[in-house]
Amino acid sequence: MNLRQIETFLAVIEEGTFSAGAARLKVSQPTVSKLIDALERGLGYKLFRRVGARMVPTDQGMALYREMTRVKRGFDLLLEQARDLKLDGGGRLVVGAGSALAPAFMPRLIARFVALHPRAHVTFEADGARYLIEQVLKGSVDIGFATRTLRSRALADVGTLAAENVVSGREVCAVPAGHRLARKAAIEAADLDGEGFIGNTADLGSRRDIDATLAAAGARVRVVAEASTPVAACALVAQGLGVTIASDLSAQAAMVANGGGIVVRPFQPALGYNVIFAMSPASRDNPLAAAFRTFALKEGPGVHRELVGGKTATG
Repeated sequence: MNLRQIETFLAVIEEGTFSAGAARLKVSQPTVSKLIDALERGLGYKLFRRVGARMVPTDQGMALYREMTRVKRGFDLLLEQARDLKLDGGGRLVVGAGSALAPAFMPRLIARFVALHPRAHVTFEADGARYLIEQVLKGSVDIGFATRTLRSRALADVGTLAAENVVSGREVCAVPAGHRLARKAAIEAADLDGEGFIGNTADLGSRRDIDATLAAAGARVRVVAEASTPVAACALVAQGLGVTIASDLSAQAAMVANGGGIVVRPFQPALGYNVIFAMSPASRDNPLAAAFRTFALKEGPGVHRELVGGKTATG
């Protein structure tokens, strides 16, 4: 397998036909056919099946596509890094963040950092915690940020990564506008007994904390839906589907994205989380990564306050 075969395979899947893939690559259709045939022979299985005029990837082809996109992205980042070596006073930095931090916290932090380092080239990777852990360990991501509850297995608990805490926040209860609980100044776990609830499938640590807290209060919720991120769960709240418990950052991001429809109240008993980050071992010699670490520790608490208001506790 070589880079030309990877580029051709990606082009055919993304364009849908051999001819469209060839047009994208500015080569002939027979060239594309030969490259795909050679790739299939080398792998020992078919990558496509024809459905009408389109080439549809097989299950094995689709699984390979997901892996190849990561390989191609890593190669593109390597090319960027090579070009950056020519820049005087510049540099390249790859920052990753989980779903709760990606909508607002990290973009605001990155924008302010770039304002101080205008020649810096920053790539922002927003993905799940498991993927970020892998990429930080590999060195594809210089610094990875995530939220972590007491039971989460996030960046600090894997491999040799040493995590640092930026700021602490709290979980809140998000309810649809007009819901009976919206009249309360704070929502207690017992108040959710019998309520339709939207669960979060991504952070098992946070979910265990929430389940344990509800059980201790004798509150039995009805799980009416689940979402892969807390921001998505809050978006379902905005549609009146049910209530959820999420980080203050996630709830705030959902409120902005959905133009209202959500009422957020403190949740009792208090459930906290930390915004943490870990640096890749490969980034230790990157002065831009070191500068971003210092900047995040100094400015992160202020950014958090701006987004959610109130007093935050740093650690």
